[in-house]
Amino acid sequence: MEEPLFIGKEEELKQGEDFDFLRAEGIKYIQELTGSYWTDYNEHDPGVTILEQLCYALTDLSFRTDFKIEDHLFDDKNRDHSFLNPNEILPCNPLTINDYRKLVFDSVFEISNVWIQPIGPVENSINGLYKILLDLDEGVKDKNIRNNVVAKTKEVFCDNRNICEDIEEVKILEPVYVTIHADVEVDGMHDIESILAQIFFKADEYLSPEIRFYSLKELLDEGLQLDEIFNGPLLKHGFIKSEELYPKPDKILISEITKIIMQVSGVVSVKNLYLKIGDEIFENQLNIEEHQIARLVTDFEDKPPKHPIQFMRGVVNYSSMDGKVVKRKLNEMKSATKRVYRLSEGDIHLDKGKELHIEDYYSLQNQFPVNYGIGEYGIPNSPSTLRRAQAKQLKGFLLIFEQIIANYLSQLAHAKDLFSVRKNVEHTYFYQPLDNVPDVEPLYKDETGVVDDPLLKEYNLPANYKKGLGELVQLNDNFIDRRNRFLDYLLAVHGESFSQYSYSQFNHYFDDKEFELHLIQSKVRLLKSLDTLNKNRARAFNYRKKSIDTANITGMEARIAILMGLGVSGANDVNEYHAHSLLNHYSERGLQLKSENSNKSEIKSWTSKGSLKSAKIETDYVTRYFDYVDEEEINLSDYEEGYKQGLIKETLPFKSKTMLTDFLREGMDLINFRIGKGKDSGEYHVVFNKPSTEEWLVIASSKTYEDALVSVLELVNTLKKLNMQSEGLHMVEHTLLRPEVIDKRFGIYLLDAERKSFFRSTGLYTFKDREKAIEALRPEIKKYENYSVERREDGDFEVHFKTSDGKIHLVSLAFRASVEKTHEKMEMLYRHLSDTDDIVPFEHKIGLYVQYAEGSIRIPEEFYSFRVSVVFPSWTNRFSDDEFRSIIEDTVNMHSPANVASSIFWFDPEDMETFEKLYYSWMEEKMNENGTKGDGKFRAGLSEYLFKLYGIES
Repeated sequence: MEEPLFIGKEEELKQGEDFDFLRAEGIKYIQELTGSYWTDYNEHDPGVTILEQLCYALTDLSFRTDFKIEDHLFDDKNRDHSFLNPNEILPCNPLTINDYRKLVFDSVFEISNVWIQPIGPVENSINGLYKILLDLDEGVKDKNIRNNVVAKTKEVFCDNRNICEDIEEVKILEPVYVTIHADVEVDGMHDIESILAQIFFKADEYLSPEIRFYSLKELLDEGLQLDEIFNGPLLKHGFIKSEELYPKPDKILISEITKIIMQVSGVVSVKNLYLKIGDEIFENQLNIEEHQIARLVTDFEDKPPKHPIQFMRGVVNYSSMDGKVVKRKLNEMKSATKRVYRLSEGDIHLDKGKELHIEDYYSLQNQFPVNYGIGEYGIPNSPSTLRRAQAKQLKGFLLIFEQIIANYLSQLAHAKDLFSVRKNVEHTYFYQPLDNVPDVEPLYKDETGVVDDPLLKEYNLPANYKKGLGELVQLNDNFIDRRNRFLDYLLAVHGESFSQYSYSQFNHYFDDKEFELHLIQSKVRLLKSLDTLNKNRARAFNYRKKSIDTANITGMEARIAILMGLGVSGANDVNEYHAHSLLNHYSERGLQLKSENSNKSEIKSWTSKGSLKSAKIETDYVTRYFDYVDEEEINLSDYEEGYKQGLIKETLPFKSKTMLTDFLREGMDLINFRIGKGKDSGEYHVVFNKPSTEEWLVIASSKTYEDALVSVLELVNTLKKLNMQSEGLHMVEHTLLRPEVIDKRFGIYLLDAERKSFFRSTGLYTFKDREKAIEALRPEIKKYENYSVERREDGDFEVHFKTSDGKIHLVSLAFRASVEKTHEKMEMLYRHLSDTDDIVPFEHKIGLYVQYAEGSIRIPEEFYSFRVSVVFPSWTNRFSDDEFRSIIEDTVNMHSPANVASSIFWFDPEDMETFEKLYYSWMEEKMNENGTKGDGKFRAGLSEYLFKLYGIES
């Protein structure tokens, strides 16, 4: 039915766009202000004319303001804003098994399908491990190509894995070639080649389903929303529907194949259907092993009547069929499902806005009647001096209004800058000179000097119009507050916030102005990283690639670093956080960082080199004649870097090649330093007083006061940088420390009634051998004769357990001096293990542990499942504050994945040095394994080191 045509009512204008409303309001205000002064307020009145022009200008401003927001934000030269496209903000790192299947299929071209399965307890007791099963394309036969496919699959998984998850193995499925035998009756309306091609295609999809891509347009046409389409990882070659990711077939039902053939157009009935593998016939179902994939045989050289699928109509058999046509039609159907699509920004139809040129200002003086003489044509005829003066007077009066209007347009035009995450935004109020006003130059004040106005005199504003205008506008620009509020709004749009309180309470490295800028840049840093932070919040690092000094870190580390301001070297630093050593920057400067509680001889050596006696100065002399350091006396940036570094090398830390942690922290505060001239030497000395003591140390000695001042200021700056460079973290996923299942690292505990470890195995097993040993224990623990009390070499007694065949031997963890108490404990344990008193599931009697070498510590296997250790330095100015540590620990726990337990440790320099040696050696070992089985020396060392930190008895 056609819609009736009609002329709609005029749309009601907004008040700001309604000229008549504005004019009426203006006249009302004028009437209130003028009181008894007479006028008829008609159009010929000059005041009304001015009012009308101003009202018209206001409607123009309202009209421009009402443009679409995308037009206001449009910027074809710079796309540095925080409003992201759907393909940037909606996708995430793979989280589900289907996500991983999509990603691997999208990245590895040589496969038809992929299945990912969690490793069960029969294969490995550690959680978070997966096996990947690959269905290779039929044409991939070369061994090198197959090996490359496996390597590429591992690389894709490791590059996108989640925290505490890992790949245990990748298997290429072995094809099992299946032939369909059947008698098929057809209707005679369709050609046999098409029917057979359809049967092959649909049956093959059932036996070994393939994954297909969809274009963005196809999914949008189906009615899917963008948030549904971009749910999961962003793929390179199109989109994959989760509902089409079928589980790997473990059995093939003959009845299902019958249904499939019956659904083919032209098929009337199916009889005598069975499957054949080689000479073996399957008439009911065919079971497919985990390492196998069924592959339908579609290449037949036999022609009817020897063809496995016989076609007939009634009692007449079809004796002719073109195999080449069948193959061509089958290939066409398969090719249609193998299309790939490249996603570009152009595929996502979003209104990107258009250029408005909104700042262009056309002077309202051009709108006045010509006889006013203030437009671009000036005063008509030959005006008198008085007439010209009157015109200029009116122009000057109107300039006040025009400046406000022009500035408003500038503000509106720069809305894109207010919502920008560019680093160089320096103000939030904008302006423009009135250069488009006709004949305005004579009205500009062009003199030198400052504005001589009582209200503005203190600001020293330039009297020159063009120079003073900008400074006048900026007087009202509370940039720090306004910029922060704009950034807070942008963060709120994305559901984020930035804790200014924790920052402002623990500002140790910047002065007030620097800190305000640092806070702004920290928010900018967060906004710029939002897409990757949100996408990769649970993502782990790729241990197959280099990590040190790169951005190859976990998503959790990246977020913590930004929220806590880690990895910055200055107030204006917005670089992404890189994994880095927390100690190397000291050795690079020739320093060795030592804890203030470390070796006393080292501290004594440090203090003796800086003692007042070495400079022949007495404590009382320092107190009386040395002055506080005044950083306002000089500007450090005026001095060459080489000169400053030369002075730094002569200070106590660099001369002694030792940096104590208390000096690293307290040396940042200039209040702890004094400068003065020596009593006899004539040199100027910089001395330092630790707040907790009255002892003064000579930090530097210089020939001139200027050198001494520069050296102490540069030293303080250096200490700040060293503190900031030390602030970082290391995160270890325990899953990556697990032993290989083929190594003899696995042991058995037998648990008592309180589920505490009582027995341990005397030998170690491979994982599979241990599983067999555990099963062998099931009946043996109920035999009393397998238990015994034996005397140790030291005279104490312990309980032993041996299976009947003597192959499995366990010994008690504890030993006692009393044989009676040992027997008593053995009896209690036997009653528990044999279910004499109460029936307890066998699994509750077994404990598992890892031991890397005989005599080394035993680590419970749950230590390796979904657990991370996070290591921070304890020595920096911020990190030594208990309150700030609490904030960091809360942040770590808040942003840890819900299934991962995080343990946090604070290391002093000595512990950090030990840890980093193990950590980086293990990282190198892990990276170089590259699919091979290494000896795991550093994996064992790091596992044992971390386990000791937990204080759990082994």
